[in-house]
Amino acid sequence: MTTLVDVQAPQLAPVGTGGENVVVWGSAGSGKSMLAINLSCELSDLGQSVMLVDADSYHPSLAAIAGLTAPGPGITAMLRLERSGRLDAAEIERLSQELNFGSGMVHLVPGMNNPGRWAELEPGSLMELAGKLAASHDFVVWDVASQLDPAVQGGPLEQQRNQATLTLLTVAEQVLGTFTADPLGINRFLFDIRLAGRPFTAVANRVRPAALGRNPERQIRDTLFELAKIEVEHLIPEDSGFDEQLRTTAPLLAQGRKSKARERIRQLAQGLITSRSG
Repeated sequence: MTTLVDVQAPQLAPVGTGGENVVVWGSAGSGKSMLAINLSCELSDLGQSVMLVDADSYHPSLAAIAGLTAPGPGITAMLRLERSGRLDAAEIERLSQELNFGSGMVHLVPGMNNPGRWAELEPGSLMELAGKLAASHDFVVWDVASQLDPAVQGGPLEQQRNQATLTLLTVAEQVLGTFTADPLGINRFLFDIRLAGRPFTAVANRVRPAALGRNPERQIRDTLFELAKIEVEHLIPEDSGFDEQLRTTAPLLAQGRKSKARERIRQLAQGLITSRSG
């Protein structure tokens, strides 16, 4: 796991009393949402109870990837009920969607259905929701926005525009920092992680020789370590199955084909389980 020596990490405050909150964060275009949904499916296939939550305050996309045409109010309704003290197990079940993929099932909390409602993803109720979901699931996987700058303000109360991502990065037990494995993706990642302010596990996505030449995995590992002392622990190769998933909504493990990307994501899921049990 990597941390930045030139950034003062905030005091972490894990909120789960049973399971773990895992935040999938990444630079723009890193494929974090696709990773989040496939990781959730692998965790479920490995016998874990999983809640997948779309907390992206800019471009929520998990419902679209899952093929949900009427996802409902999702996270904003849950947070509104939490603020009023009325969020219970029955409401959580009502406001989440079941994603069934043959060998397992993931509960999905869809993201906000109106871009103007980002201010409702406020820190207090998000922390309470994270604790409540972790108390009833082995893993709560959060897909969050890429932007981290705390100075960006907006809304009628001049709130932090990126408050949801910053809050969840603080409370999560595990953070996956994802980047696209090409020169542009690496450059974006090196800029973005200066604001992360906490330990994270680096995940290189869409690793392919066409972007980096021969032995791209070694190039990525050497470059990130040389430039920022970051050890890239997981490398996920380019895979046509991601396009197939966008076309059919079937995650990698349900496509009935050999997939190196799926193998690597499963290894990531196994590592999370081992870390939690240890």
